[in-house]
Amino acid sequence: MSGFQPEVRLAIYEIIANYAATGEIKQDVPEAAMVAFCFIKDEIIS
Repeated sequence: MSGFQPEVRLAIYEIIANYAATGEIKQDVPEAAMVAFCFIKDEIIS
């Protein structure tokens, strides 16, 4: 994830933590973070 800006990287980490804790996906995040999370989510679920 080193190719992302720090604020996008932080948003990705926050989405992952929130998803792990609640099973919900935050919607008010940068688009780049959401795209990255979509790929990561596939790995988390499998």
